[in-house]
Amino acid sequence: MLLEKPVLHLMAADAIAELRRDGIEVLPEDVLWLNHLAGKVIRPTAADELTMLDPPVPCGNVLLWPLSIGARIWLERYGRPWFSGAGDMETLAIAYAMAHSRQPDKLNELKSRLRAHLRVATWSLRLRCTRS
Repeated sequence: MLLEKPVLHLMAADAIAELRRDGIEVLPEDVLWLNHLAGKVIRPTAADELTMLDPPVPCGNVLLWPLSIGARIWLERYGRPWFSGAGDMETLAIAYAMAHSRQPDKLNELKSRLRAHLRVATWSLRLRCTRS
């Protein structure tokens, strides 16, 4: 059985040519990666399509996702009542819910006020972003 030779995607070929023009060495694994990415632009997988519909926003070293239904429920039942009027902690609780919006177990673990305050405060110490 004869296998069809893979074809380099036109977008990948253009990117490779541009990199080479800029004096950047393109390794074989770079070619594979660029070809893979170019193919995803045309035919994204189902998981990629979902991410493209609801993209996260980078904030320092974390990604803030739009609130999932579960994260929204956690905020309404626990987060807002516990952190309301707590200054920066209120904002950090919302950011924590957004950062863990796609990890429901992280939010489901926080059913006590003390545990939630400790978790959000500890998490916030690792943030590498500014207020603005």
